[in-house]
Formats: sequence, structure tokens, C-alpha cells
Amino acid sequence: MDFSCTQGPGARGVNECKGSFLFEGTIHGKTGTYRADMFDWIAGGEDVFTSAKFQMVTGSGTGGFSNLITIGGDLLRDEAAGAVGAFVGELEFEVIAIPPSTLTEFTVSELFVMEAEGTITIEELVAELNLRAASK
Repeated sequence: MDFSCTQGPGARGVNECKGSFLFEGTIHGKTGTYRADMFDWIAGGEDVFTSAKFQMVTGSGTGGFSNLITIGGDLLRDEAAGAVGAFVGELEFEVIAIPPSTLTEFTVSELFVMEAEGTITIEELVAELNLRAASK
């Protein structure tokens, strides 16, 4: 985590911080990393961290988060649990739409013959075989 703070005046003055963090973990069964910017970070006197907002840095997702478009929300301190916090927010993944196949009427053997004859490309053959495997 990288951050900087402007300290508030007085014994219990409010500190305002901003920065970024690297998340490494699992969300909804997807494992990877992403970087997020933090802003509106509020900390006060002895209370230390109380809350912050965060927004993913566009394009920073890796692994299972490589198609993560955005995640953002709030970081909240759990007062009852001490230094433990919680992420609350919304995330959005890019959905890759696969167009319907035009090759469903052919058998696998016919597809291989079509590829050998040049009627379809190797990429079209592989895509069709992947679609058939995924539908089972």
C-alpha cells in the first residue's frame, strides 16, 4: 500500500489521505491481482483509519481479474474487530460473447475434411471444437 496524508490540526484533527493498494486474492472464485486508487481516506486522532473509497486502476487486473472492467466502493474499519476492515463495493467483469456457430450441422469428421480442403480455417475448426466441448 502506498499513501500520503495531510494531517488535521488539533489533538483529534481529521487526517485526509490518498494512495493506492495492490489487491492479491480471490473474489467470486476468481484469483488474481488488481491495483486500486484510494481517495477520501479519513482517519482521526486515536481512531486511526476509519474509511476510504477505492477505484480500480483501469487495465491493472491479472489472472482471473484480467477481464475485470471495474471495481470500486468503500473500505470500512470494523470498529468492533479493531484493525480489521471490510471491502464493500461493486465489480464488473467483461463478458465475452461467443457468436452462434454456423457449423453445427457438420460432424467432427466433416469439419476436419473441410479444414484440409481449405473450406474453413484451422482457427474456425478449433473454435467449433471448443464450442462443442464447452457445451457438454
